[in-house]
Amino acid sequence: MRIVLDLQGAQSVTSAKRGIGRYSLSLAKALIRNKGKHEIIIALNGLLTDSIESIRRELSSLLPRENIRTWNACALTHEPNTSNKETAELIREAFLAELEPDIVHISSLFEGCGDEIISSIGCFSQRIPTAITLYDLVPYIYRDYYLKDAQTEKWYERKIGHLLRGDLWLAISESSRQEGITQLNLPESAVVNISAATESCFQPLNSEKLKNEAYLHICKKYNLSRPFIMYTGGIDTRKNIEGLIQAYALLPISIRKKHQLAVVCAVQPEKKARLLRLAQQHGLATDEIVLTGYVPENDLVLLYNTCTLFVFPSWHEGFGLPMLEAMSCGAPVIGANTSCVPEIIGYEDALFDPHQPKSIFAKLNEVLTNEAFRTQLKRHGFNQAQKFSWDITAQRTLQAFEKLHLSNQQNNCSIPARPAQRLKLAFISPLPPERSGIADYSAALLPELARHYDITVIVDQKTIDSPW
Repeated sequence: MRIVLDLQGAQSVTSAKRGIGRYSLSLAKALIRNKGKHEIIIALNGLLTDSIESIRRELSSLLPRENIRTWNACALTHEPNTSNKETAELIREAFLAELEPDIVHISSLFEGCGDEIISSIGCFSQRIPTAITLYDLVPYIYRDYYLKDAQTEKWYERKIGHLLRGDLWLAISESSRQEGITQLNLPESAVVNISAATESCFQPLNSEKLKNEAYLHICKKYNLSRPFIMYTGGIDTRKNIEGLIQAYALLPISIRKKHQLAVVCAVQPEKKARLLRLAQQHGLATDEIVLTGYVPENDLVLLYNTCTLFVFPSWHEGFGLPMLEAMSCGAPVIGANTSCVPEIIGYEDALFDPHQPKSIFAKLNEVLTNEAFRTQLKRHGFNQAQKFSWDITAQRTLQAFEKLHLSNQQNNCSIPARPAQRLKLAFISPLPPERSGIADYSAALLPELARHYDITVIVDQKTIDSPW
């Protein structure tokens, strides 16, 4: 099979440095490693020039440079500047069709609201078998929180329309798979749980000396003054940071004097101010909560390794990759008893009700005051994390691709082979009798180009007197 991976999920301004971007690139690498006899081509958006070379470097040891292709469309395609949107979608899909894929995989469909990402299905041709990564349907399920703005709702509904035109949906958890089936009535046989994994850098530091050095480095860099409870994963309504702050404030002062709460992620100034006001309203001192801002991956590994406890209070997730990263680093992990979190943590005693700050508090208090329980969480979490592998995820993905391809062949639905033909060229230029050097030059050039291309000439003039 020729598999084309639309890797814009790793280019998106909103997703590249978050879970979706990391997931997209990690899956692409694993698919290349496990491709066997299949051919893989990466398709990138040429408008996002800053990301192209970095992705090429990431894949340079795995894939020939000529297998990484770019396409270009007019700029200003992001919402609400939609004047070029439909044209850009056609250009992208035509480019993909030219690659003659047996299947196209879209790493992130719900993009383009705020940047130049273009994603669509079935605008140019409905005969390109398309698979889509299904992360979650959070905005669809919680409309009152996420789709209040009419423009955003319109954009999201349009993306849902494209999603429904897919042929295969690759869910990142069983929870996400069930969402697709129950919320959108996707055919059960075409929604596959391929799961997720972490990168190899997320692992325990192999000595107490290294851990102590890491702790001192982290404390100095991020203004941490004592052992800390850690959260990472973004600031969003469903992430439930407010509930975590309220739960932490319920801990006895004696415990809070020994443990800070570290919220590790990028945070906008207005949201930071709001969270700090909330902490103050619940009686927390200024040194009890630390908002680190964006943290690079190397430091994230050190934070996972040195935190006393990692807590994930989100009440709805597609997968919750930070939990798995923390467990892979040997941190004790507790989390919500909703959506995918129980299937990732895999330990009922580590769960709490995220909608009840008292429930979060009770679990925090239990872990922080019970060293044996904390040790059990570490042991269980590390063993649980070993069940997840990018190679396994890639193999499940390739099996799903192969099944779809075989079905298409049996039903004669594959893309027909392109007949041998000359490339088509649209030539836009003035021509004589326009008084222009460009017009005369084009008149001389066109006969030569016509030897190699089927040409459509586009002019904006009333008469043409070129012999050609």
